[in-house]
Amino acid sequence: MDTVTKKKAYSAVVCVMLSYFLPSMTRASVGTAMPQILNDIGGLSMYWWVFDAFILSVGLVIPIFGKLSDILGRKYLYITGLSVFVVASWFGGMAQTIYWLIGASAAQGVGAGIIIAIGPAIIGDYFPPKERAKYQGLIGSVLAASSVIGPLMSGYLTDTVGWRWVFFMNIPLGLLAIFVNILFLSKYSPNIDKNAKIDYKGISTLGIMLFTMLLGFTYVSIENTWFDRKTLTLFLISSVFFIVFYHIERRQKYPVIDFNLFKNEIFSVFNILSFLMEFAMYGSFIYIPLFVQAVQGKTALNTGVILAPMMLSAILTSIISGLYFSKTGKYKAVTILGIALMAYGLYRMSYLTPTSSYSVLATDMIIIGLGMGLGLSIPYSVIQGVISKKYLGLSLSSLRFFENVGGTVGAAVIGTFVDTYYITKVNTLPKILNYVMPQQFLHWMKSPQLLMAKDRVISSAPPFARPTLESLLTKMTNWFSQSIDNAFFIAFLVMSSAVVVAIFLKRVKITD
Repeated sequence: MDTVTKKKAYSAVVCVMLSYFLPSMTRASVGTAMPQILNDIGGLSMYWWVFDAFILSVGLVIPIFGKLSDILGRKYLYITGLSVFVVASWFGGMAQTIYWLIGASAAQGVGAGIIIAIGPAIIGDYFPPKERAKYQGLIGSVLAASSVIGPLMSGYLTDTVGWRWVFFMNIPLGLLAIFVNILFLSKYSPNIDKNAKIDYKGISTLGIMLFTMLLGFTYVSIENTWFDRKTLTLFLISSVFFIVFYHIERRQKYPVIDFNLFKNEIFSVFNILSFLMEFAMYGSFIYIPLFVQAVQGKTALNTGVILAPMMLSAILTSIISGLYFSKTGKYKAVTILGIALMAYGLYRMSYLTPTSSYSVLATDMIIIGLGMGLGLSIPYSVIQGVISKKYLGLSLSSLRFFENVGGTVGAAVIGTFVDTYYITKVNTLPKILNYVMPQQFLHWMKSPQLLMAKDRVISSAPPFARPTLESLLTKMTNWFSQSIDNAFFIAFLVMSSAVVVAIFLKRVKITD
């Protein structure tokens, strides 16, 4: 690299690191604030839609904008994503109803999806394959750091000035990121195919297919309705449009997704791993705030403190693995080790109880974090070394796409097991409760949100009823704790299957 190119390359790294910080921090922080948000604007029955609207939008735009960046260039699409994210954050902070908040979350997901899709490709434009791992490792460390800072900041802001600042804090950071990208990110992208044409038919059919599929899994995760008419209809529409999309893409000269990429074994295996790993991690870790606040009765800030050891250890191994790959070009053993560590950590977490100490939780978090860090940067660097540069944006965004689909499906599947176990246990309570308890309380019993307010519920009850009510809520807390343990055990089984898949990774020496 000459001096000018180096300056552009390092500027691109700074731009991507700053931009990636925003959606990653938001994803980590909103969950911590949600109990207080619900207390303020209501909408308990729509709780999961706030998270799933974000994931739905991210999954929808990632493959589309990954491909568009290969045709139209990266810079202005990237700044568009940041702008959408900042505006959506303002609307989120101003939300007066749960539906308003869900809409803002969906809009944030659009901006986040554009940022996530294009970021790795920007790095790939400037560095050779082996060098990319070092910088992808740095970006991985930013993702981990933001996941520590997000819950801590969210917990502090929620407990002091209010939950709205969880959204408002994105605005100055986002404006700074936009300014830095305008100033330093080059509008020239060396791997752009200017002769390619936009596949409008492919984008349209892919959009409908993804939207209906992800919406179907979202309904399942929220309402536990696998065989509901609405859910089955969405899955049927998605299947039909997948067939239409596949036939359109096979005839396109410049397809939005080139299915020939999946003939590359390394590309295919890493996409499967992305799906399985996010299935296990997102599908189970969405219950961490509920475990901390509903089962253990701690504050929002405690959630961030408990997650911090995982993210700090992930930062360490992300940087180390990036340097190791840059020096040796080897990746298989590191990938298997990382997934195995995550599987072991999830197995340990399946034995958590309401009285588990911070040291036990911190140990589990560190083990998972060490494994997570090993897998943050290497897949992106390897893919860039085995796929043609003209597919750079598409190939890298596919990893993020499979991660988001895995997270959505994981939340649906694992959520089904959690809800079924807990509700089944609640239904075993004496039927006499139906006559002595208010109907609103009986309906609330089937939601773990009741456990987050158990102290208030007990104190507001008549003195003679408090011992019985306390015993009842303790029993329900233990049931919910066990249902979350089941979530971690299912995640362990899925992560163990990812270890088996990783064994089939081909060894290819990645060189400059």
